[in-house]
Amino acid sequence: MRIIALFILSIFILACAKVSVEASKPIKVDISMRLDVYQHVENDVNSIVDRIYEGKPKQVNWFLGIGSVYAADFSPQVEAAIARSQMRLTQIEDYLAKGYIGENRDGMLVVLSDENADVMQTVTQENDDRLVIYKNTADENGADLATVRKAFFDKHYQKAPQGASFEVCSSSGCVWKKK
Repeated sequence: MRIIALFILSIFILACAKVSVEASKPIKVDISMRLDVYQHVENDVNSIVDRIYEGKPKQVNWFLGIGSVYAADFSPQVEAAIARSQMRLTQIEDYLAKGYIGENRDGMLVVLSDENADVMQTVTQENDDRLVIYKNTADENGADLATVRKAFFDKHYQKAPQGASFEVCSSSGCVWKKK
């Protein structure tokens, strides 16, 4: 199947006509191009969050029968942060459900009540790992950190248990709401 696909692709490339243009005056060509990195950020966010929440393996994308692993090469620091977040997940979901913690608009956890040492330590460790993941995702995709944080916030919101508190922003300001 791959050989046939490559053969067809080769014929298509070779069959493309060449066009030449001659002009007596210089031709000015203005080309505008918009580079949309958000799609790549979204793919990385989905891959990371799915691994944390569902233990899913890395994504495999298929094109013409050829498989490729997208976002397979996270740095060792990010891989370690993902592993630690996976180990903390049950406790974080429990704290979210009990209302001890919430997630702010920047995708970071905040202690809302019950400021005992275990809750504080878990939040601090999780936020440290999230920051490693967020910064690396932004750097790898050439995106700004705010865009990455927003994408992770949206995905965490989808995965969070009912009753979890989130800082939701609108044109009138930001307020804490339960999911």
